[in-house]
Amino acid sequence: MWEDYLDDDGVVRTYACADVLIFTALYEEANEIIGKSQSMELYRPSLTYHEAIIHGRRVVVFDNGCFLGLQVLGDHTEPCFEGASFYTLQNAIETAINAIKNYGGTKMPVINFKLSDNDKFQALWSLLNPEFNEEGNWTITYGISSVYDDYALVYSYETGDFYRAYYAKNDENDMVEINELTKCFIL
Repeated sequence: MWEDYLDDDGVVRTYACADVLIFTALYEEANEIIGKSQSMELYRPSLTYHEAIIHGRRVVVFDNGCFLGLQVLGDHTEPCFEGASFYTLQNAIETAINAIKNYGGTKMPVINFKLSDNDKFQALWSLLNPEFNEEGNWTITYGISSVYDDYALVYSYETGDFYRAYYAKNDENDMVEINELTKCFIL
């Protein structure tokens, strides 16, 4: 697979990327491969290439060739391409997440999203009317008149009374819980 990559010098280059399985059952040393530099090995008789000048630099452009595999390089051997190394997807994901969290050198705050008014209304409606389903014969116990920051004004169809339904958002599971129903009067 070929992927574009923005190098440290600001130039976007296209690199060959490969999924690699590292078998570690026979040799414990195989665990040390992650993070090591690597070299892409090509089958010399299959290569066709030409020289070109790109961005003012003389380069070799490969037109065709057979890929043999990847070679692990030692700690003191520099790869042809600076970023050529073995890495785990987990490390790449963690690096990307840390870059996003620390964007601009400042740790980004964790945002606690507020529920929209409609989300609150729907959650409260479901809690106040648990029998509003086929098994409960679509019974409506409470109607909601208004929803405020910490309570909803509700009407009981059974008693004809108004209540304040005090609720709280549970950040653990992003749900709404009704804490208390208090009878109130509307003037």
